[in-house]
Amino acid sequence: MSEEQLNLPSVDNTLSDRQSTTARPAQARHTLKRHGKTFHLAGKLLSTKRLDAAARLYTFCRVVDDIVDESTDKQNARLALAKIRQSLLLNAPLYPDTDDILGLISEWDIPVDALQSLVCGVAMDLDKVEIADERALIRYSYYVAGTVGEMMCPILGSKQGGEKFAIDLGIAMQMTNIARDVLEDAQMGRRYLPATWVNNLSASQIAEETPENRAIISEAVRRLLALADSYYSSATLGLRYLPFRSRIAIAVALAVYREIGHLIQEKNHNIYAGRAIVPRLRKYRTAIKMLSGFFTWSSDCPANHDSRLHAPLDFSGDNRYGKKQV
Repeated sequence: MSEEQLNLPSVDNTLSDRQSTTARPAQARHTLKRHGKTFHLAGKLLSTKRLDAAARLYTFCRVVDDIVDESTDKQNARLALAKIRQSLLLNAPLYPDTDDILGLISEWDIPVDALQSLVCGVAMDLDKVEIADERALIRYSYYVAGTVGEMMCPILGSKQGGEKFAIDLGIAMQMTNIARDVLEDAQMGRRYLPATWVNNLSASQIAEETPENRAIISEAVRRLLALADSYYSSATLGLRYLPFRSRIAIAVALAVYREIGHLIQEKNHNIYAGRAIVPRLRKYRTAIKMLSGFFTWSSDCPANHDSRLHAPLDFSGDNRYGKKQV
């Protein structure tokens, strides 16, 4: 696919004044430890080689997120993301933070399509975020997180057939993020809860606590976590496609991240009761509990994937790299 087909704007190589954060293993592990504590915990169970690769991928994803979340100039952020997409398309480090990800693609056969989709998904947050319905929610979750599961498959050594389940884990985790951050996102003018679930409340209305809003949002969060659970359950089936060390590492990540939803449930899905943060001791207990049930979720037999989970991801007729309607 050519650059013209992607409709990428021309971006000067000196566009970004950000300091290059090329992700070398030690630096990448530091980034993972600082910003991705659950993944860092689970990563301790991986081999050094796989952990380093996962940390480098995480660091790249963090760079892309920060371009959107920390930018004070949306147009400049769009141009930076376009430059990253050009770098991926042309396999050339045209943006300061892309040289290491290009190396990672070569070393681990990371699917470039998934990387392109990730960048497009994150770019959606530069526009007004008002998710329309459940289908749009699932599609958005795929773009910004399901793609990461897809990219982790070669790093973790997944057998063929594991990709769909890895996508489900990414989607589930993103839905957990949304449930945890409803109030924070609303204060930033973003509403990821579907309009059809919240009587079309705006972000500013969600940010204002009233008894009526609390009831509506609590029900929407409950519904969101139930939907996330269906994807977590599918992802659990997919653990069997991973080699032993990767299997137990991702099992821990899955269980600990899912525990965020359980903590939200304990607060009656009340987003105004404070951000749900799983204490360290509870994380360890959750990990131990998950691993103690190893033989209940670990199998070497192929698993049937529930195709209904990916029905909203039918991109036939879409431009995979273009902006999707959310």
